[in-house]
Amino acid sequence: MNTAIIVAAGSGKRFKSDKPKQFVEIHGKPLIVHTLERFQSAVSIQAIILVLPEERIDEFAKITGRFPVEKLFAVVAGGSTRAESVQKGFGAISPTTEVVAVHDGARPLVSPSEIDATVEKAMDMGAACLVASVVDTIKTVRGDEIANTLDREKLRRALTPQAFRVEVLEPLPTSVISSKSSAIRSHLLKVTHGILRSHIWTIWFWLMRFSDHKNCQQLSNA
Repeated sequence: MNTAIIVAAGSGKRFKSDKPKQFVEIHGKPLIVHTLERFQSAVSIQAIILVLPEERIDEFAKITGRFPVEKLFAVVAGGSTRAESVQKGFGAISPTTEVVAVHDGARPLVSPSEIDATVEKAMDMGAACLVASVVDTIKTVRGDEIANTLDREKLRRALTPQAFRVEVLEPLPTSVISSKSSAIRSHLLKVTHGILRSHIWTIWFWLMRFSDHKNCQQLSNA
C-alpha cells in the first residue's frame, strides 16, 4: 500500500484571510478538496492521511459530507511547524505502507500522472521529488555586484509530492522536530538526520514537464 500525507496545517497568516487558504472555496469547492481529488484519482495511492490545524478538523468533517474522499485513511492534528506536522502524519500511516508521498495541501495543480510517476520512481530508487524546469534568469551575487548567471538547464524547482520508501525513513530526533526553521522541507529533514546522507547526491529528482497553465484550466473546469 502507498500512502499520501497531505499537509494542510498552516494557519493562513500570509494569506491574510479569515480562514486558511486550504479552506477557501474555488469553483464551489474548498481548495483542499481539489488537492485531495488529485490523489483520489492517482492509481498509485491507496490511502490518504490529511494533516490539519486541530481547530479545523470538525469543519473538514462537514466538508467530507459534501465531497466524500474514499481513500481518506485518517485526519490528524498538525503541529506548530511543518516539520512537526509531517512527523504526525508519518505516525498515522498503516504498517503495510510501502511508499509515503508528502504533499502540500495548498497545491492542487499537481496531476495524478505526476503523482504516479513520482511514487513509481520512489519505489525504484528509494526516494523521489517532483521538480520543474526553471524559466527565470537566476543570478549569484557577491556583495552588491552580480557575480554570475546560473545555467537554467542545471536548475530545477523542487515541488511536491516528495516520496520515500518506508524503509529509508526513521523517526526524526526531537532536536529536528523542535527546529524553528519551518522552511526545511521533509526530504531535507531526512538528510539532516543522516538517513539519506550517503544518497544526498544520488537522490533521484524525477523531471516532468509541469504546465501550470494546463492545470489551472483543468481546475477552473472542475
